Amino acid sequence: YFWEMFFAAPVVFLGWILAAGSAQLLSRWGKGAGTFEGTLATLGFALMVPQLVTWVPETIFVVFLLFGMKQEAFMERAAQPGFWQTFVIAYQALAVLWMLILALTAIIVSQKMRWWRSLLVGLLTTIVFMAVMIIFIR
Repeated sequence: YFWEMFFAAPVVFLGWILAAGSAQLLSRWGKGAGTFEGTLATLGFALMVPQLVTWVPETIFVVFLLFGMKQEAFMERAAQPGFWQTFVIAYQALAVLWMLILALTAIIVSQKMRWWRSLLVGLLTTIVFMAVMIIFIR
């Protein structure tokens, strides 16, 4: 499990670059006036802060593994209806929503676009980033 976490960093970096490139290209459609560097910088905060927050429960999971809990037991507990399943779904859904809001704000700031044009660009940018995470990490 440690090696999976170790190799997740390049995947997150790749997702960030692809999301920034997608946002830059899509912003041209919406008459954006920003630079790739500005978009990359603002999306760095927008995508990474929620990503780090989602790693807190993953870190707790690693601590349980280090103290002898089997991965199957942990996954079974999280899959059963109740508090833990609700918690797992809720923190991931909140992180994606938070990421979407921050991506929208990053596009508005970096591309100097109106919010309604930035909404579509921010949504598609978040989808690009999350698709990379889902394909390569989960």
